[in-house]
Amino acid sequence: MNLDVDVTVSRFATRRPLAIARGVQTAVETCHVRLLGNGVRGAGEAVGVSYHGETADSIAAQVQTAAATTADIVAMIAALPPGGARAALDAAWWDWQAKADNRPVFAPAARSVDQIASTWTVSLGPPGAMAAEARACPAHASAIKVKLGGTVADDERRIAAIRAAMPDSVLLVDGNAGWTPDAYRAVLPGLCAADVACVEQPCPPGSEAALADLADIIPLCADEAVDDAASVEQLSPVYQSINIKLDKCGGPSEALRMVAVARARGLGIMAGSMLTTSLGVAPLFLLAAHARWFDIDAATYLVHDRAPTLVHKDWRFRFPSRALWG
Repeated sequence: MNLDVDVTVSRFATRRPLAIARGVQTAVETCHVRLLGNGVRGAGEAVGVSYHGETADSIAAQVQTAAATTADIVAMIAALPPGGARAALDAAWWDWQAKADNRPVFAPAARSVDQIASTWTVSLGPPGAMAAEARACPAHASAIKVKLGGTVADDERRIAAIRAAMPDSVLLVDGNAGWTPDAYRAVLPGLCAADVACVEQPCPPGSEAALADLADIIPLCADEAVDDAASVEQLSPVYQSINIKLDKCGGPSEALRMVAVARARGLGIMAGSMLTTSLGVAPLFLLAAHARWFDIDAATYLVHDRAPTLVHKDWRFRFPSRALWG
C-alpha cells in the first residue's frame, strides 16, 4: 500500500516536573506521523527512547528517510529497527487501516472490559512531597507507582512516608535502573517493610546475575532490560514480568508479539508509556486483555494534550474514541 507520509515535531509542557532516577522532565517533544491516502488519514505519535539516544527530531528524520526510500508503508515499517520511528509509523498504519476499512480496532463486542484503571505515578522528590502526591491518588487507580532510584537512605524515607500516608494502597516501585545491585540489596528491607508488590527495573540491564538471590523477595519487572519480542526471548530469569512500551518495541504490532512471547514464558505484563500525548498512549489499549498493570496516565501530566484526548473518571480510562485512534 502506497501512502503519503507527513511528519511534524511538537512540544508539550508539563503541569509539574516529572522526576525519575535519570533526571527531570518539564516538557516533551513528540514526533507526529500522519498517513494519507484514498481520502483517509491515520495518525501515530512517539517520543522515542532517550537512553537509546532517540529524540523527536531523530525519529522524524528516520521516518522521512524511510519515506524517501519507498512509498510502500509495509516495507517502510519493516525496514525500521525497534524504536520511536517504527512505533509512530506502525501506530499510524493501524489507525489508517481501521478507518479505511470502517472497522474499529476497539469495537465494543471485541473488548474484554469497558474501562482500564491506570496506576497513579508519584514523581521522585522529598519524602513529604511524595507522600502528599500519593494522598492525591484517585479512588479507582489500580496502584500507586512510586519513582525511586536515589540514595538508599533517601529512598527508605520516601517509601516509608508514602506507606504511612497510604496504608491500604497497592504500591509499585520503579527504580528506572537507578540503583546498583548493592544499593538495591540495601534498600530492599525498606521496600519489604512497605509491602511493595513489585519493583520495576531496580538496576541497569546487565546487572541481573547480582540480583539472582533477591528475585524471589519482591517480584521484579523488566523495563530498560527489554525492548522487543526478541529481547523477551533472551530475558534473564530474575524477572517475573515485563513492561511493554510502544516507543521501545516499535509499535502495536510488535507489542502484541511481545505478549505472545511473554505468555509462552509465563511472564506477567505491564503496559506502560513514555511521557507522551493521548495519541501516543492510545494503542496500548490493545493490551487490555493481557496486562496486569496499566501505566497510562502520561498525558495527564501535560498542560495541553493533543485533541481528542483520552477520557477518564477517577483514573478509570475509557477506550480511545475513533477520532483519537483506531
